[in-house]
Amino acid sequence: MVNYGLLLAALAGLVSLVWLVAAFVVGRGDLLNAQQQGSAPAQALGRAEGWRRYKAHADESLTLIDNGGDDSYQKDYLAQQKLLGPDPEPLIAAGTGGRGGSGSDVAAQARAWYQAHAALRAKDDGGSHAAASAVRAERRRRH
Repeated sequence: MVNYGLLLAALAGLVSLVWLVAAFVVGRGDLLNAQQQGSAPAQALGRAEGWRRYKAHADESLTLIDNGGDDSYQKDYLAQQKLLGPDPEPLIAAGTGGRGGSGSDVAAQARAWYQAHAALRAKDDGGSHAAASAVRAERRRRH
């Protein structure tokens, strides 16, 4: 004699198991797609932008160290500044949903850095290399 209740319960369990596996596979695929389309490019951009900031800081320092009249480091700095953006506010605001907050802080810090670099270059180009080096040393001490 066949127990139809037990057979029906086993069938329901099998359907539930198939449903669970299918939901897991679909969810995993959506997660991987989201990572490929969203967080992975954002992380790559963040690493690249961080590298550009370090490169720009290094070029700024090397410009002060190299007093031979060669402006190659300054040219490299300006190239990195252009890649970072002279005014990163729109990019940062887009990344934070226009909510301000830390994005606005980063944009303000970037503008302050660009202004300080311009002042530093003005001192160095004006013949006040020691004053420019002191300004750079003070900025590095604070950060």
